[in-house]
Amino acid sequence: MENYRTPAPVLIAGLPASGKSTFIAALWHVLTNSGQSRFAVTDFAGNREYIQQLEQIWLAANQMPRTLRTQDAQVSIRVDDRSSGRRFILSLPDLSGEDFLAYFARREWPETLDEFVRDMSGVVLFVNPQHVVQPTLIRDLAALAEAAGANPALVGGAVAAEASPSVRWDAEKAPTAVILVDLLSAMSERRALDRQPMRVGVVVSAWDTMHGAGVSPEEWLARDLALFHQYLLSNPELYQCEVYGVSAQGGDVTDQATRDRLLAIVDPTDRVEVISPQSRHKDLSAPIVWVMGPAIS
Repeated sequence: MENYRTPAPVLIAGLPASGKSTFIAALWHVLTNSGQSRFAVTDFAGNREYIQQLEQIWLAANQMPRTLRTQDAQVSIRVDDRSSGRRFILSLPDLSGEDFLAYFARREWPETLDEFVRDMSGVVLFVNPQHVVQPTLIRDLAALAEAAGANPALVGGAVAAEASPSVRWDAEKAPTAVILVDLLSAMSERRALDRQPMRVGVVVSAWDTMHGAGVSPEEWLARDLALFHQYLLSNPELYQCEVYGVSAQGGDVTDQATRDRLLAIVDPTDRVEVISPQSRHKDLSAPIVWVMGPAIS
């Protein structure tokens, strides 16, 4: 295996239900059954049973199960780069979203994740528009108070406090943008490699649900996760960022009519859609290629 280079690994990250496992399942199928990718698979190392199970679930258009925190989900793929003719080993662990959420909520993450973060070249970070927790703004509280007959000027004061019982704060229900900023900041601090700013490929998953929104993936990020978007843009010394819209499954498989439509597609690769900053295509490796950057040029 001495002909295969091993660039610094790429971390696949995201909160629970962000679309990581669906992406990896579809990526494996595209790499092994289609010429629509920069990479061609030559071998696989890691938990082969795991990746094959994910692929079968994806092919059957079934809902992807959660990745368990104790699950062995290491994915290492040996590939030929059709663009450069070189050979690489892609290390793409499918870690549980609960691992990333646990860092924010309890300041803990597994030692394997810590080791991976220290050595990684960058991160492909997944966000699902259907699972974004938005912050409650002061202007919204004032409107609610006014609708309830309270004085909006007293929101946050004694009147508001008496109007509703206190609720214990749950860190896991914090706004998504806050969690992502904190998570990315921790990764940047733990990253031991002294090199250029960390590359962050943000993947807005389930992009098929956004077809009627009239916005690009980055415009969606700036609108719906404004704090996170501003954090990336205001720290160019720490991060380089590209935003992608990805539909790895092609539709909501919990809707039977949609599932039937997906299953009727002869080539499952045709379900895939990738919106890159410059083009629309089906190469799911695009965010990974960009994050790896100079390591594979």
